[in-house]
Amino acid sequence: MKRTVTGEPVDWARAAAEGALSKKASDVVIINVKPSLVIVDYFILATADNVIQLNAVVEAVEDALREQCGLKPIGREGEGSGSWVLLDYGDIVVHIFSPATRDFYRLETLYNDAEMIKVE
Repeated sequence: MKRTVTGEPVDWARAAAEGALSKKASDVVIINVKPSLVIVDYFILATADNVIQLNAVVEAVEDALREQCGLKPIGREGEGSGSWVLLDYGDIVVHIFSPATRDFYRLETLYNDAEMIKVE
């Protein structure tokens, strides 16, 4: 049975952020990168304090996007690293970091002129 995708990329970004928050991810931010990038509309960034939480956040984001929006990731990177997992949904990309990895890469600073939505 084929799933029906519902909503727009901004709705998907919010669903991903809510999924991350449901597992107590911190510093959850949605960045509108559409004006800067051709291939993606939104980045969702979240921080997980340890590997167990990181895996739980990944699962919650995937569940939220599948159940609320009918989406499955088209790509997944970093599983097993324990420091950064990337979930690619085409128009949105979800980045779940350990605190040290997020601080090292500082993706927010690369897009500091983009619209940022802090999600709480």
